[in-house]
Amino acid sequence: FIKEFYGSWKRNYKRAVFIDTGSGAVERYRDHAVALAKEFGWEYQELKGSAGLMLKAINTSKTDDDILLVPPGHITYYDTSLKMISAAPPEKKDTSRKYSLKKTFTIGKSNVERSCRYGLGIDAGGTYTDAVIYDFKDNQVISTGKALTTKWDYTIGIVKSVEQLAPGCLGAIEMVSVSTTLATNAIVEGNTQSVGLMLMSLEDFIPTGISCVPRTIIKGRTTIHGKVTEDIDSDEIMKIADNMIEQHGVKAFAVSAYAGTINPILEQRVKEILHKHTGMDICCGHELSGLLDFTLRANTAVLNAGIIPLLESFILNLEAAMSHLNINVPIMLVKGDGTLINTKTAKQHPIETALSGPAASAAGAKYLTGIADATIIDVGGTTSDIGLVRDGKIATEENGARIGGKQTHVKAVDMITLGIGGDSEIRYEKRNLTVGPKRVIPFSSLAEDYNLDTVFETLKKEVIFCEESTQPITVVVPTGRIPDFPLTKREEMILDLIQEGPVSVYSLTYLTKASHWTLLPLGRLELNQIIQRSTLTPTDIFQACGELELWDQTAAERITSLFTFILDISRDELFMQIKSVIKMNLSRILTLRLLFPEMKDPVSDDIKDMIDSILQGGSSSLIITPTLTHPVIGLGAAAEFLLPDTVESLNGELILHQHSAVANAIGAITSKVQVTIKGSIIPSPKGDFTITGLSGSPSFDTLDLAQEKLTEHLTAEALVHAEAAGTGNREIAFIVRDRIAEDATGRDLFLERIVEASITGLPTLR
Repeated sequence: FIKEFYGSWKRNYKRAVFIDTGSGAVERYRDHAVALAKEFGWEYQELKGSAGLMLKAINTSKTDDDILLVPPGHITYYDTSLKMISAAPPEKKDTSRKYSLKKTFTIGKSNVERSCRYGLGIDAGGTYTDAVIYDFKDNQVISTGKALTTKWDYTIGIVKSVEQLAPGCLGAIEMVSVSTTLATNAIVEGNTQSVGLMLMSLEDFIPTGISCVPRTIIKGRTTIHGKVTEDIDSDEIMKIADNMIEQHGVKAFAVSAYAGTINPILEQRVKEILHKHTGMDICCGHELSGLLDFTLRANTAVLNAGIIPLLESFILNLEAAMSHLNINVPIMLVKGDGTLINTKTAKQHPIETALSGPAASAAGAKYLTGIADATIIDVGGTTSDIGLVRDGKIATEENGARIGGKQTHVKAVDMITLGIGGDSEIRYEKRNLTVGPKRVIPFSSLAEDYNLDTVFETLKKEVIFCEESTQPITVVVPTGRIPDFPLTKREEMILDLIQEGPVSVYSLTYLTKASHWTLLPLGRLELNQIIQRSTLTPTDIFQACGELELWDQTAAERITSLFTFILDISRDELFMQIKSVIKMNLSRILTLRLLFPEMKDPVSDDIKDMIDSILQGGSSSLIITPTLTHPVIGLGAAAEFLLPDTVESLNGELILHQHSAVANAIGAITSKVQVTIKGSIIPSPKGDFTITGLSGSPSFDTLDLAQEKLTEHLTAEALVHAEAAGTGNREIAFIVRDRIAEDATGRDLFLERIVEASITGLPTLR
């Protein structure tokens, strides 16, 4: 098989050619070529050749018309002035000419002053939903509310959190802004509708990195400069669409073309045909991203099309919930980069709301503290998110964030997430004490809803089965959600047993006659939020040691005592060990974030070992004392308990604002609408200048003429996009920068002029 595989290249040719250069064993080479042709049924051809070029390449020491000398580390490019291939060093940031704010002008009036007095900010996070009423005139929080997030219907948790706000203030609200994990969770969990993908590639094959099914290549080709070399076939498109709908149950379509951002005309035509023929939602790659790499644009378009119904349903339910509360005002949603869009645009581009939770927290931290350079750590119930603010700007993933393991072109806040939060599961497993990444109900919180006296007496008897793991004394409770899928017999038994109150995993194993607690079928029920587990959490630990007063302290002390018995240590030793685990994990990821800001998971073992060495003070030969140069802004209700030890160990300053527990909701309501439109001008092989991103990719004789035309186009587009996103501001800021490298002779080589138009404004209240 291996021999056949490595010889498979022979099946892809139709002729054997022998080139006689007059050197070597000519007859032997000729016989070999003839034999190959005969064996595979190829046509045989003989050509007269010369070794002159090979000899010249070996002996030359300079570039000429025949030979290009490419020094180590250099790149090749087409030199439009010399009309030939040349070599140059790779482009370097310090050799690029950048012009910041080259041109700024105002059309109409800027809405820099808020006409809104009171706003309602809501953050539907992974664990809790926060709500705040914010007074923009006096810059203060009027009222706050918090409730558990209900992921099967986010509006339930939203309504519960809003109902905790001061009733007399609800009637004064003039705007609502919401951040939600809905889009992120839908992508991560694969909860999307079926999407058909149509690609226009350079060749007739599916590029790697695209997992969407069904997908196909259709007619329609453009060059890298945007010139259309093959038009689309409308009959083909309609036939393929019908087949995808019939065979695969497709509910929406995505379209992506090679060089689609340079010239989107083919994508636009395909969208028009599909929409007219099917009436379904159609997403084009160029609508979601102006970056190159049409396969990533395709993935982004597919994900966007897949979650449109979910966000539409969420927005309808949200509007109905607000109406029920007599809050009939404009609603905005937070995007992944921390800016806002209105509900109409969010329905069309729901993927832009992915990662809006971390974005809202970063925006809230920046707004509350006004600090220009800081590290933000948002400690929620499930995770801790770490981001950066530098020079007053929130660090973002300009080239696209990874969502659910999929690379996209979605601009989002650049954050690293650690699975440790206030409600993280504390587990003793195989003689190791771990914290997270799973979220459970704190035992002290469970006691607010149930009488745990009987449960605790049962757990005290079951600790003898926990020598290797504390999982058997984890208790299970129903969430109230009704399963929308058929249950197995044992799953039905579990739900019946827990209807009256919490039951331990060990008791459920015994009562359902499962052979071992590890075989108890809890996974599907837990994944679909039908049940929840409860055990010891950091919240319980801090409550048991008297540092936190939140829920039932007796319950916290009870669950703590079970763990001290299992581990055979004192309560103080347990507290110390758990705090040490939390501090080490947080310190490690914080150090990684600050030392290697560009690095993403997975991190090599060598890097992990190096960071651990730094945190432990170095070695006997080299003492290392880490010191944070910027303050750490702690957010979330658990920040004041989980972060002090970590920041202190790194010799840093921790800032905890009085409203840090609801900073996400504050970030949601205080953010602004922002749209950015980019275009670029590149030199063409003919010597003129081509504008990318415009239908037809027009060319101009001079760079100035091209920039004038591009500026006109960006002005019109920015105004349209800003109004669609939800702001009436008409002030446009332009940034123009050139990308310049050096050629082999040291001359400046013009690569591209990038023109960026942006509008930042307050939401329109109507």
